[in-house]
Amino acid sequence: IKTLYWPFLKYQIIFLFLHNLFYKLNMYGTFNKMKPVLYTKDNILKELFTIITFWNTEQFLGVFWFFTVLFSVSVGFGFLRSIYKKVFKANNEYGFFLIIFILFIAGNLLSYKGIKLPRNIHVTCVAIFIFYAGFLFKKVEDRVPINGILALGALLLLFVNTLFGKVSMGYNTYLSPVFFLSNTILGIYFNMYLAKRIFDKKNSLLLY
Repeated sequence: IKTLYWPFLKYQIIFLFLHNLFYKLNMYGTFNKMKPVLYTKDNILKELFTIITFWNTEQFLGVFWFFTVLFSVSVGFGFLRSIYKKVFKANNEYGFFLIIFILFIAGNLLSYKGIKLPRNIHVTCVAIFIFYAGFLFKKVEDRVPINGILALGALLLLFVNTLFGKVSMGYNTYLSPVFFLSNTILGIYFNMYLAKRIFDKKNSLLLY
């Protein structure tokens, strides 16, 4: 809540009360095929309610969809993990993996059929698979090599893949689930390498 909900709430409310000013300055374009409107008091109260309940984002902060999905993924994963352990009372990852994989397939099928669920649940079903992969990765992190050659290879493959399609997690659109997973893994690996280099650089400066 502290790292997701409060930052989301703060910036959304600020931009909500600046909405009419931005509208009068003609700063809005078409958003999700919806034309911007001048908010009345009723509109503001309605939008405020959707923001507080993590249901909606202000037009200029559309990228904040990630906060709502990550929050849903974190809560959903924790809930499923807790229920699974209580029901099966075993530290067996195979059964839990199957549950997460089924959710991943369901999210992809919903998007393929053009079905969008409230609160981006269809996106959450896909994202929870990546979240779970990160959870498993933490257990073997020390055994995974992070080096410049592999990072460069990952970056080059990402550039090559752009010739075939793109990944839009916000709209849950991509060439195929395999295309999505491969690009996600490549992107995460490259970012991990950058983070490692920055961390090493920071430590070397502190030592200096």
